[in-house]
This record gives sequence, structure tokens and C-alpha cells, in this order.
Amino acid sequence: NMPLTIKMRIGIDDGKPLAAKYLPIVQEFGLSAMTIHGRTRQQRYTKEADWSFIASLAGQKQNMNDPEFAIIGNGDIISWEDYDQRRQQTKVDSI
Repeated sequence: NMPLTIKMRIGIDDGKPLAAKYLPIVQEFGLSAMTIHGRTRQQRYTKEADWSFIASLAGQKQNMNDPEFAIIGNGDIISWEDYDQRRQQTKVDSI
């Protein structure tokens, strides 16, 4: 009866995002939330987080059956202004 969440990166290799593919599967397993780190494993911390990709996942969530399921964005948030800007731009549930 406890919430179960998952955190993952966009994908493994640059230019090959996988997280969107797993979004329906994550919901099917009954998870409460999915945190998306806006980089691939290959990028590590050499590039900025891809918040446009995170925003696209937040948009896909609207087509899902579970309104309680949350998309949480992650990456390059170092100030209140970053938080506020990303939250408004992407429509994620949390950061």
C-alpha cells in the first residue's frame, strides 16, 4: 500500500531516447510516479538537461488512464528561478 516510483534517464545513447517508450509500461505496473533525468547515460553531465523531452513526457501523461500518476522532472535545477521556470514551461507534476 505504499507508493512506488522509478527514476530513469532519457536513455542510454545520445539521439536514442527510450523513456517515452517505457511510460505506458510504468503505468501498467501501477507505479505512482516517474522521475526523468533529462540526460542520457552517454551524456553524463557534459550537456544541459533536455527539458523539452521532459515536457513531451508530461504531455503524454495527459493521455494516460491514471490521473494520479506523476511525472517529475530532474536536471540542472540550482535555484528557485530554475524550479519556477521549468515547472511552468513543462507542466511536470514536480521537480
